[in-house]
Amino acid sequence: MIASAPYLLSRSLEKHLIPNFGMLRDFLRCDKSTVTAIRRSPRILLQGFEATVNPVVKILRDNGVRESSIVWLVKCQSRTMITSCNRLEEIVEKTKGMGFDDPSAAKFAVAMLAVMGMSESTWERKLDAYSKWGWSRDDAMSAFVKSPWCMTLSEEKITAVMGFFVEEMGFESSFLLRHPRLMSLSLEKRIRPRCLVFKHLASQGLMKTKIGLTTLLTIYEEDFLEKFLIPHIGEAPELLDIYREEKHKATGALVP
Repeated sequence: MIASAPYLLSRSLEKHLIPNFGMLRDFLRCDKSTVTAIRRSPRILLQGFEATVNPVVKILRDNGVRESSIVWLVKCQSRTMITSCNRLEEIVEKTKGMGFDDPSAAKFAVAMLAVMGMSESTWERKLDAYSKWGWSRDDAMSAFVKSPWCMTLSEEKITAVMGFFVEEMGFESSFLLRHPRLMSLSLEKRIRPRCLVFKHLASQGLMKTKIGLTTLLTIYEEDFLEKFLIPHIGEAPELLDIYREEKHKATGALVP
């Protein structure tokens, strides 16, 4: 961090760096989170907590954004929030106008980041990426309101996930319109391995429960293994090989 921000060495350790680190730590309530925020924006230490973080926190609190979301934004998006502080009020209002009328909702912070981080041309490119799979602009905006992460994805990720569900799994693109949060899951690490297990179970008539694919994709890894893989190894031992191979492709690590 010092190598990338050597100007920090010019500030007094006792009078400036330590007190400002302390103020940020008091707000985030965690040393690790404090270091994360500073790594993302060393300006916090250079210019001070009061000049950088405090104005952001005040604007968000005044607009009703929930405290846990404010902490997350300061920790994980400190650079973006600080550099956008002078137009934060405008961003909050624009986000509300896009269908997010409750700033205290958890997804409001994610929607803000999407609005904040994209130019009009980037926004249009993402709408175009969805339109290639049959979504209208209204469809894309409806999905955005349900799960704002879907508009933070790259056009390449949108195309890859849509292509997998439509071309490999045989779903209509409207399936993802109903469940847009699936778009943000990792295709290689989660969607593909679990979907191939699901597909194999269904083809062998081993899906005894009516649990939906969305649940299968969103439950914790341990629950997925216990409910969908381990109970069927005796009847379909190849399941383990299918899952191991896909996870190995994604992570490069062998799955026990």
